[in-house]
Amino acid sequence: METKGNDPIFKFCDAYGKVVNHGLSKREYFAAMAMQGLLSNQHITQQISISRLSSDDESKVFALISTWNADALIKALNEKKGE
Repeated sequence: METKGNDPIFKFCDAYGKVVNHGLSKREYFAAMAMQGLLSNQHITQQISISRLSSDDESKVFALISTWNADALIKALNEKKGE
Protein backbone atom coordinates (compact mmCIF):
# COMPACT_ATOMS: atom_id res chain seq x y z
CA MET A 1 0.00 0.00 0.00
CA GLU A 2 1.43 3.35 -1.06
CA THR A 3 1.54 6.31 1.31
CA LYS A 4 0.50 9.50 -0.45
CA GLY A 5 1.49 12.76 1.18
CA ASN A 6 -1.69 14.56 0.17
CA ASP A 7 -4.03 11.91 1.60
CA PRO A 8 -5.87 13.03 4.74
CA ILE A 9 -4.59 11.64 8.00
CA PHE A 10 -7.69 12.26 10.13
CA LYS A 11 -10.63 12.55 7.77
CA PHE A 12 -14.02 12.89 9.42
CA CYS A 13 -17.15 11.26 8.05
CA ASP A 14 -20.77 11.95 8.90
CA ALA A 15 -23.25 9.26 9.96
CA TYR A 16 -23.75 8.30 6.31
CA GLY A 17 -20.05 7.79 5.58
CA LYS A 18 -19.67 11.01 3.60
CA VAL A 19 -16.38 12.81 4.22
CA VAL A 20 -17.21 16.19 5.71
CA ASN A 21 -13.74 17.30 6.77
CA HIS A 22 -10.46 16.11 5.27
CA GLY A 23 -8.29 17.54 8.04
CA LEU A 24 -4.53 17.65 7.67
CA SER A 25 -2.73 15.82 4.91
CA LYS A 26 -0.25 13.13 5.89
CA ARG A 27 2.58 15.39 4.72
CA GLU A 28 1.33 18.28 6.86
CA TYR A 29 0.96 16.00 9.87
CA PHE A 30 4.40 14.42 9.46
CA ALA A 31 5.96 17.89 9.03
CA ALA A 32 4.20 19.16 12.16
CA MET A 33 5.51 16.22 14.17
CA ALA A 34 9.02 16.79 12.82
CA MET A 35 8.82 20.49 13.67
CA GLN A 36 7.60 19.71 17.17
CA GLY A 37 10.61 17.47 17.68
CA LEU A 38 13.02 20.05 16.28
CA LEU A 39 11.65 22.88 18.40
CA SER A 40 11.71 20.76 21.55
CA ASN A 41 15.42 20.04 21.09
CA GLN A 42 17.33 22.80 22.86
CA HIS A 43 20.62 21.90 21.14
CA ILE A 44 19.12 22.34 17.66
CA THR A 45 17.36 25.60 18.49
CA GLN A 46 20.58 27.00 19.98
CA GLN A 47 22.56 26.03 16.87
CA ILE A 48 20.05 27.79 14.63
CA SER A 49 20.09 30.87 16.91
CA ILE A 50 23.91 31.01 16.80
CA SER A 51 23.71 31.34 13.02
CA ARG A 52 22.39 34.90 13.54
CA LEU A 53 19.51 34.56 11.13
CA SER A 54 16.52 36.84 11.43
CA SER A 55 13.57 35.29 13.26
CA ASP A 56 11.74 34.96 9.92
CA ASP A 57 14.71 33.12 8.42
CA GLU A 58 14.97 30.88 11.50
CA SER A 59 11.31 29.96 11.05
CA LYS A 60 11.93 29.18 7.38
CA VAL A 61 14.85 26.90 8.32
CA PHE A 62 12.66 24.94 10.75
CA ALA A 63 9.86 24.72 8.17
CA LEU A 64 12.23 23.48 5.46
CA ILE A 65 13.85 20.88 7.69
CA SER A 66 10.42 19.69 8.82
CA THR A 67 9.06 19.30 5.30
CA TRP A 68 12.26 17.58 4.15
CA ASN A 69 11.82 15.08 6.99
CA ALA A 70 8.14 14.57 6.13
CA ASP A 71 9.01 13.93 2.48
CA ALA A 72 11.81 11.54 3.48
CA LEU A 73 9.44 9.60 5.73
CA ILE A 74 6.83 9.30 2.98
CA LYS A 75 9.53 8.11 0.56
CA ALA A 76 10.86 5.58 3.07
CA LEU A 77 7.37 4.25 3.75
CA ASN A 78 6.87 3.69 0.04
CA GLU A 79 10.13 1.80 -0.50
CA LYS A 80 9.77 -1.94 -0.63
CA LYS A 81 11.71 -4.00 1.87
CA GLY A 82 15.03 -5.18 0.53
CA GLU A 83 15.52 -2.26 -1.86
